[in-house]
Amino acid sequence: MPFSPTPPQNLPADLRAQEPGTWAAHTMHDRLPRIIETVLRDGEFDETARARLLALQNSLPQGQIRGFNDPAAPDNVAWAGYVQPWLDSSWLTANWFFAECYFYRRLLAATGYYAPGPGEHIDPFAPQKEAGLRQAPAWLARLAAALNRVVPGRFDQQQFDFWLQTALWGNQADLSIWQAGDQNQPLHAASSSASHLLADDRSPLANLFKRLPLKRIDIILDNAGIELTGDLLLADYLLTTGAADEIVLHAKAHPTFVSDALTSDILKTIRFLTRQQSAAVSAAGERLGNWVSAGQMLLRSHFYWNAPLWFWQLDRALAAELSQSQLIISKGDANYRRIAGDFHWPAGKPFADIAAYSPAPLLALRTLKSELVLGVDPAPLARLDQQDPTWRTNGHYGLIQLAA
Repeated sequence: MPFSPTPPQNLPADLRAQEPGTWAAHTMHDRLPRIIETVLRDGEFDETARARLLALQNSLPQGQIRGFNDPAAPDNVAWAGYVQPWLDSSWLTANWFFAECYFYRRLLAATGYYAPGPGEHIDPFAPQKEAGLRQAPAWLARLAAALNRVVPGRFDQQQFDFWLQTALWGNQADLSIWQAGDQNQPLHAASSSASHLLADDRSPLANLFKRLPLKRIDIILDNAGIELTGDLLLADYLLTTGAADEIVLHAKAHPTFVSDALTSDILKTIRFLTRQQSAAVSAAGERLGNWVSAGQMLLRSHFYWNAPLWFWQLDRALAAELSQSQLIISKGDANYRRIAGDFHWPAGKPFADIAAYSPAPLLALRTLKSELVLGVDPAPLARLDQQDPTWRTNGHYGLIQLAA
């Protein structure tokens, strides 16, 4: 499928945090200041870094977007360009996706991640990621029986559906919304989640798997921790059963959105899996390490995934690489927003129409943590509005959507 940089036509108004009562407004007024509080509480920063973090916190939500300057950073020039269209805007009046990406990039600059000194290459979210991973053993123990049923070289559609849903509902473990151990965090079992699935394209997806193996499958990762364990076990299933010859995992180039996965998080999680008491889980960890060593599971990172860019603004070299894929799996809410654009799309607008520009067949696995939703009949959504007014943002509902 050739990549076209042409955006979807007739774009509606974009989402901005100045809209009262929206998740975007809640993010700028409440969530982001609390994220800085947690970073300050958990991290060991010098006085300069602490002062910068507090200044960033104090600028929310009314402060102006300012020019970007992180001289030692490899993406400094790019970010100086990204902010230009928004220099007359505030956190509330700028496009919400830009504002969130900009916040996390400013936070990283404040900690000195790319500057020589005590904060250099220190992940400010590492304590939260580690706490999240410590919650994973109970989740993994529930998956051991399914791992034991996997037969090498034998792809089973029902088993694949299970691992696909495991990867989907693992997206509920988002540390930018719920801290590790938060009792309000939803976490469905893959076997008991059908009533919470608002769009389900598993049937057309099955058609892609009728002629195996697929030479290459790419997974655009979202969160580290519990979610990443599910993504890795999905990748292991595809490789173990011969459904794919090669899996390429795409991670962020540097920390962002609290729990987003880096390549270092992938390797750390694989080691974590090998140390689990369950023999089935430990064996899966060993296999994953072997897939990496053998070059059948490739780890990639790119600054594009940290940038405030839509998917139709995909870096040309990255687009050329993704065009080699037989299937791109996009994980999570922020990646979904990147694909669709953070616009006021009507809920009935087909996802496949918006994502038709993708360089390869594109599967979105997403639990809803923002208002944007596509490809869903408005009638049941109206009922949901009555039954559960927070359904668009509480992480309880999911989408499996294919553009092919």
